[in-house]
Amino acid sequence: MPMTSPADAAPFQRLRHVLTRDSLGDVRHEAAQITMSPDFERAALTPGWRMQARLTAIADLARLVHDSPLPDRERDIVLAELGRLSLRILWWEGLLGAGIATEAPGDVAAAVLIELLAAGCLAEGPAATMVMERAKLLLRRTEVVRALRENTARRDRLLHQLAQAEARLSPLQL
Repeated sequence: MPMTSPADAAPFQRLRHVLTRDSLGDVRHEAAQITMSPDFERAALTPGWRMQARLTAIADLARLVHDSPLPDRERDIVLAELGRLSLRILWWEGLLGAGIATEAPGDVAAAVLIELLAAGCLAEGPAATMVMERAKLLLRRTEVVRALRENTARRDRLLHQLAQAEARLSPLQL
């Protein structure tokens, strides 16, 4: 059976098991080792899966990390690595500036970033906050303001999604 997302890949399954198993063992170091392994990075960044599937799989793991019995330091390490991978995916897609792909037009990048945040494809944390700030900066660009003024339906949908995205992030992060 073919894998439909990185969530089905062995490194993601191993981390999920470490975070949810009943017998804790030494999860302190195991979770960070899995997350920072080349196999995990390869599974997270493989372009064979859609961007949203990769980001959702990472966000799902981040939510498990928040609910796990990991010590605070270990939790911070794992969450930072998951956030770094999410940002790298967005950069490769040209949504955070010129990356491997050509930089997306400002109005397109802002819309995609806000949609991803509103849909919960980025877990709460510094990476999501950085993406929200990037989206808001893009919304202030002259060409983006002009494009949104010309398309009322798109502007209204984007404002609604922006409110959803802001509601997903904790008040302390905004």
